[in-house]
Amino acid sequence: MSASSRGGSWLRAFAWGLIPTAIGVGVSLAVAWWGYGHLYYMGTLLPAFMGVYVLSAWLIYLRRSTYLLARSRPPGGARTALVLLCSALQLALVSTALYYLLGVGAGFRFTS
Repeated sequence: MSASSRGGSWLRAFAWGLIPTAIGVGVSLAVAWWGYGHLYYMGTLLPAFMGVYVLSAWLIYLRRSTYLLARSRPPGGARTALVLLCSALQLALVSTALYYLLGVGAGFRFTS
């Protein structure tokens, strides 16, 4: 595999990672705004989605590896794990930007 195709794979995974990122941000915003009434909780829900995505990617990796079972690896799953890791990175960036730029998660100053 050449360096350019590996870079393309990362870019493609990063682009596909925008879908789970949008889902995580959308659900976090909806639950924080309409469920709890404060955007403060969005600062907690975004890292929770990030943790779920990293855990899912790790479990996919363990399933594909021969670490758990002494049989051959099942096909597929590597791209899914990479997409989930890219999405977790995007959620970390979004969460950090919202915290430092808008103060989301820093206090209860944002009310409904």
